[in-house]
Amino acid sequence: WIVANHDRIIISFRGTTSATNARTDLTLSQTRLAWLTDKEASVQEKQAQKAVLSWQEHNGLVKVHSGFLKAFRTVQHEIFSCVMSHFATYPEVRKLVSTGHSLGGALACVCGVFLATAVPDSVVQIATFGCPRVGNPAFKRYAEGKVSSCWRFVKRKDPIPKTPVKVSGYEHVGVQVLLETNGDMILDPSIVETFILHSCHRGGIVAHGRTAYLGSLLAFILVDKEKIGSSSDFRGTPEYSPRIFSNCIAWIFERAPIYLKEYPHVQEQIINFINPLASQIKQDRKLENVEESDMDTINIT
Repeated sequence: WIVANHDRIIISFRGTTSATNARTDLTLSQTRLAWLTDKEASVQEKQAQKAVLSWQEHNGLVKVHSGFLKAFRTVQHEIFSCVMSHFATYPEVRKLVSTGHSLGGALACVCGVFLATAVPDSVVQIATFGCPRVGNPAFKRYAEGKVSSCWRFVKRKDPIPKTPVKVSGYEHVGVQVLLETNGDMILDPSIVETFILHSCHRGGIVAHGRTAYLGSLLAFILVDKEKIGSSSDFRGTPEYSPRIFSNCIAWIFERAPIYLKEYPHVQEQIINFINPLASQIKQDRKLENVEESDMDTINIT
């Protein structure tokens, strides 16, 4: 998905949804980073490839997960074309946000690095959720030198961010933000904090699901708002309320009693927040149905 307005362009990748996606996830081999430069490639895309080659001459070979790169290259031209088209319409826009969950997070990471290289005068931010490792240490250095920021949100007990294992030559990109079910967040946790809160706990698909991440982020907002109370901080003002698409509301509403049972206070806050929204929904406000007044929406298949 690509959504855009007068302020920024957001490129969002979905997670694993098919057998093909699963095969992409399971591929462990690495390949040299190379953008698609066929006859349909633009001048900027070809220059982006030259930039990668030039960087590698002095900093080492940049390698990425072969499945992730192959998947991204299938939409590289379409994404670049959409971004440049919006830039032409709104020349003041220079902020690009690349985001995704699970496999989508890995593709978002690759996409963000590509756009930062192909459109060097843009400000590229990456935000991933439950993202596996994407490339080797050289890719990490290259990526962090290109994008303006990379935030890697990880739910406690989620096993996917621990793959592929480091001993196979992979390393994470960006700053980790460790999410707790009760709404707590730890920014750039230390090795000890990561081990105690994440590495030493076994998790499963429940901890990796979209609902788990949505719930933790919503808990952070609601619990933080309660703690702040009458503070001047914007999160504590009565007017502040997160906007949530109806399909996200449904995910949280259906699963909150399960994944929040160990935190009854947080569970109550989230359910109390979701209940009025669920009752007021008159239509399913999925991303493709967002009004033009909210955002312009483009679907890439």
